[in-house]
This record gives sequence, structure tokens and C-alpha cells, in this order.
Amino acid sequence: MRDGDTIYIAPTGVHKELVQEEDLFEIDINEKILSRPENKKLGCSECTPLFIQAYKLRNAGAVLHSHSLNALMITRLFETEFQCIEFEMIKGILDHRNVEWCRVPIIENTESEINLTESLKNAIITYPRAHGVLVRNHGFYVWGPTWEKAKIHAEVYEYLFKAVLKFHKYKIDLPRTIQSDPQIRAWIVDEEKLAKEDIRNPLQHKDTKWVSAKELDEIGVLRWKLDGEKENTELEKICIQRNYKNRDEKRISTDLPNYDDMLKTFATEHLHADEEIRYVLSGSGYFDVRSKKDEWIRIHVTKGDLIVLPEGIYHRYVQDVSNFIHVMRLFQDEPKWVAQNRPCDEHPSRSKYTSVYH
Repeated sequence: MRDGDTIYIAPTGVHKELVQEEDLFEIDINEKILSRPENKKLGCSECTPLFIQAYKLRNAGAVLHSHSLNALMITRLFETEFQCIEFEMIKGILDHRNVEWCRVPIIENTESEINLTESLKNAIITYPRAHGVLVRNHGFYVWGPTWEKAKIHAEVYEYLFKAVLKFHKYKIDLPRTIQSDPQIRAWIVDEEKLAKEDIRNPLQHKDTKWVSAKELDEIGVLRWKLDGEKENTELEKICIQRNYKNRDEKRISTDLPNYDDMLKTFATEHLHADEEIRYVLSGSGYFDVRSKKDEWIRIHVTKGDLIVLPEGIYHRYVQDVSNFIHVMRLFQDEPKWVAQNRPCDEHPSRSKYTSVYH
């Protein structure tokens, strides 16, 4: 639970129903321990780095973690996201109506909980309306602006998971809608939000318009999911096949003295006469590319993503709210950066696409 600048974290090694006030750790938003229990045998919860993502990215007032059987089972029925609609209880979730889709992202489990941090962070970014993240075969992380609302969210989601499982058990049909792609998450940008909000926000339509792998194939965007390590056998095979002979690395973060100017340059719509190839070593960000209908498709790239944008396609790079990415840039020839900005009069609504960082 968060109280001002202080976050109270439960310890490991104590049954949760037996935790006393003196057992709690006090930390700040950067995980620095401000106060620890007198009992030196107690350690801070292994879930702490995951809780921090909800505090940082959603300004949560409290975060809960559950090993709910219903949450675990629901991850076996859905591929990338839990979804339901028309249940009255959906109204118990902030900014939701029962006639709108309720979606919760599902991420894959890891042997150690701390290794979930990156994928949970990315799920929070790409599902701005969800107040929780499901972990396949594991459980559920859920939050709210206060501890009371976090508790309500936990109960509402639990009810919805159980209801959908019951419907499935009795073979009662439930509506389904398109889910995010299991390999890479991409969606159509809401132009109204683009004109009003910080460009680092996801800028999704309220009912997210996911873009499939097939649609990305049709505009020539290539993707591979690797492990994010510099030494990677599959990466070297791809480089040989596609004649990528040169490479360098680029870190983009708030530590750079020219950070804001760099972002504005990247976020200007442009094209290249050559392919643009990026391999994400850590962090995350967006590549926006134009669809066949001249809409923005936003592709969220995360650690391990290798993406190739074809020559001649209008695109831009945008930082996400984490404000950090470390990429390897690959080139067929000597490293070069020649961008041709899109003429202002080429698109009838050009002013709507001006990139703004707040």
C-alpha cells in the first residue's frame, strides 16, 4: 500500500494472515528501503519490482498479488488476453461499462518472479484500461488508486473469471473479439487522442483496434522474437541471410543532454531509401508505421524484438512512458541516417499528425 511517498511492502517468510505492522518494509518509488523490520531474518517481498511497475506507471495506491485458482484457470482458456462483455459486474472496474469489452493482458510465467518484471511492465503499457495483469499458470496482479479500490478490483475480476469459467463448463457461448497478437502487440492509433495527449501514451481507441501479424506482413514489416542478448545464433543467421554486415548500438534515455530534441527528430514522420532494422536489447518503445489506409499503426517493441521496416514506408520512432530503450542498429552497408520527412501538404490532415512531447 502507498501512503504519500512511502510504500509499505509485506515480507517474505511470514504467513500473510499473520503479518504485523512491525513486519512491514517501507520503501520509496525507486525501491530504496527506508525502514526495515527489527527481525533481520525477514526479506522484502520478491514481488516488489512488479508492484513498483503499477505504482510508477499507474500511480497506484495499492497493489495485490493473488494465486487465485480462477485466475490461473482462466489463463488456460485465453491466449493473450482475458476478455468479456455484458456482465453487470464490469461496472465495478474504474472507467468501464458493462457494454464495453473488459480486457486483462496475460503474460507468460517464469521460474523466478522477479523475471516477470519486464513483461508485466510492457503489459501495463499496452493495456492502459486494465487494472491488472494475469500470469499464465501462476496468478494475478491487481491494483487501484486506493487500497479499497484495489480490493474491489480484485473481487470484481475474480467474479468475472469465475463466471466465464462457469459458462465454459456448461458450454454456454460467450462473445469473443480480436485479441492482441502473441508475438508482437500492434494497434491502430486513435487520432483524437494523438492530437490531445502526450505522444508517449499508448493512444489506443477505447475498444482497442489490434493489428494482426498478417496486416503487418502486408505492408512489409518483418519481425522476429529473440532473447535480447547481443550474442544470439538466430540473429547471426538472419544477418547472413539478409546481408546485414554492420551494426552499432544506441541508448535513448532521459540521461542524454539532448533527449527532448532527439525525441522530436525521431517522432517526425519520414521514410528511408533503405530498410530500417532494430534489435531491442532492453527497454521498450514504439515504431509507428502507416497502414494501407494511411492510418498510424503503433508497434510496441520490447526486449528481444527484431523489427525490419521496409524502404519507402512512412514511419517514426516514439519513446513510450518508460523513457528508455537500448537497441542494436543493423545495416547492410556503412551505418547511415538519411531521413526524408513527409511533405506537409501530402496528407489532408497533416497538422493532426504533428508529434508533441509534453
